Amino acid sequence: MAKNRELKVPNNTVPKPIQWDYSINELLRLRVLDRTGTPGTGFIHKQLSSFLTEETGQQPDLIVSQEKNLSTCSQLGVSDNKYHVGEDQVCWSSSYKLGSWQVAIDGLESPPVRVTFSGNRFAPKYIFFHVVEPLINYLLALKGSILLHSSGVGDGYRGYVFASRSGAGKTSLALHLLNSGLPQFLGDEFLILTEKGCVASFPLSINLFRHNVLSNPFLHPLMSAAERRRIKFNWLLYRFSAGWAKPGRSVPITNLFPDVDIPQMLPLGALAMLVSTDERDISVLQHDSPIALVDELLKMNKFEFRFLQGALDAYKTAHPQSEVCLHDDRCRRILAGIVEQVPCYQISVPRRFIFDGSSVHSELSKLLTLAQLTPATELPE
Repeated sequence: MAKNRELKVPNNTVPKPIQWDYSINELLRLRVLDRTGTPGTGFIHKQLSSFLTEETGQQPDLIVSQEKNLSTCSQLGVSDNKYHVGEDQVCWSSSYKLGSWQVAIDGLESPPVRVTFSGNRFAPKYIFFHVVEPLINYLLALKGSILLHSSGVGDGYRGYVFASRSGAGKTSLALHLLNSGLPQFLGDEFLILTEKGCVASFPLSINLFRHNVLSNPFLHPLMSAAERRRIKFNWLLYRFSAGWAKPGRSVPITNLFPDVDIPQMLPLGALAMLVSTDERDISVLQHDSPIALVDELLKMNKFEFRFLQGALDAYKTAHPQSEVCLHDDRCRRILAGIVEQVPCYQISVPRRFIFDGSSVHSELSKLLTLAQLTPATELPE
């Protein structure tokens, strides 16, 4: 069963688990289970809903299960006074802002990987961002792909990927290109790049912040009054909390662009790294060092997946000959192969920049034109 349904559980009985199955562009399969009797994993389901599938017969690569209680940690050894490491298993307790949880990961060396967690009502949100997304990247790397922190759009023939640290403009740039007429949306937070030179979409809902609306004034009339009020409220909350609270407004891309196409996979036309600058105008330059670009991308991705890094490091310390120790080298090899196949650029984006005017169109057209002159990779059958 792939859809949620209301549970009616008699007293003193074990609730039947809620189950969802997902296929990420035929590259990776996930299953999410909730054994608590309430749809606590609804946040995870919402994030992955575009990948929902009715096909449940194939073995998932990753299984995520929320339990009422978790007692595995006490049965394992201890590393670094936080992480409990066993054979093919690591477990720990953690908290972040309003969330607190305990989580166990089994199968890092013998997939499917199983994530079992318990925690408060905010735990599913942080489990998804801190554990599930990094594990998706870990498992994709075993299959010759990488989950890259980036946004992307397509022109119907090729995909264009814009990697950056959070806040450097990757979402605003993708929205500007969609508004300029590009017909396809690939994602605005992460995308999947394959070693064969293709990009697979990863279309979660867009999290809009005040700076996105200021950078793209065309968004204002596209949003409802309630969405605009919510974005303003979230910005005030961010200011009054001194940056501690940073909620975005989750908006499906089809709310902004009803006719946008979301392809499963496209040949990769160009890969660009966005950097913030104090200059007045945006600029696009061909990246002159593929090795340096790979280093930048790996450093960026490692920062985005930092919340799982401690657990992986503890496991590598306890098992220095394990498959987990090969993960970083595997990611480097995949990215090095990709940057050799496609045009690579550096896009310098001024802080507080408004994506409008002829200079923006002129600079971005250079990237699109040069990429279109490069023969496209054939999609895998």
